[in-house]
Amino acid sequence: MTETISERRTPADPLLALAANLAELVPGDPLVGVTAISGDETVVAAWSSPRARLVEQAQLIWGGSPGLEALRTGKPVSVPDLRRAQRWSEWAVELRLLGLGSSYSLPVRDGTGPIAVVDLYADRRHGFEADIDHLLIPRLPAIAAALTGGTPRARSRPSCS
Repeated sequence: MTETISERRTPADPLLALAANLAELVPGDPLVGVTAISGDETVVAAWSSPRARLVEQAQLIWGGSPGLEALRTGKPVSVPDLRRAQRWSEWAVELRLLGLGSSYSLPVRDGTGPIAVVDLYADRRHGFEADIDHLLIPRLPAIAAALTGGTPRARSRPSCS
């Protein structure tokens, strides 16, 4: 699978609006990015700010990150302290240089499996200790629909899909 950095997007793009909405919704002013599978490529699909876009692109530059793991495995990945992220050390160093302290990645699914990941980044360490899934999970169908051109379906119970 090829990893590429996405082209220029307009603020009217529904994915950009969803990312910006999540940044406002989650406490602590996080940066929000969405990285998605597009054909045989992995692309940065949305961001809540220019800084969020830069941070989201770092995982494609380094080729390994919690977000890419969440996309591959379909399971959420939390990094409470980037200083201790030995598994993705180059990525973590880059994010720390950009002033970040923690991250949280939640996969977005369609009927076949993970198609994207929502990545949240906080300036401080342990920025996502509180449960935020109840804020994110209800919005994942809209993200999946924006990515696939479909209509979001209501869910009867929360899930990571």
